[in-house]
Amino acid sequence: MLETIEFYKTTLKLQVCDCNSYHMKPIHFIVGNSFLVLLNGKMEVKERGDTFPLIAIDVNDIDETCNYLERNNIEILQGLQEDNSSRWTFCKDPGGNLVELVVWK
Repeated sequence: MLETIEFYKTTLKLQVCDCNSYHMKPIHFIVGNSFLVLLNGKMEVKERGDTFPLIAIDVNDIDETCNYLERNNIEILQGLQEDNSSRWTFCKDPGGNLVELVVWK
């Protein structure tokens, strides 16, 4: 779990919520106006689990995000993709969760 926490904190640069220092366990990351909460448990991949992300995060610059992932030896799955409304890529966190990183046009 510590490796997964470090991935979101250091690699994806998500801010840890101040509430964690008080009373809220498990760890909460700030993602826009929402929280990403990491829970211990066993991941059960459902239908489309290899191609449909469990987590999607809006980023400011998808090209820089991809470059950063590559510099930090994090595999980009399926390359950078694009349609009329967005550009996105996928990677896996250390816990094996499929993560989509997306920027909207």
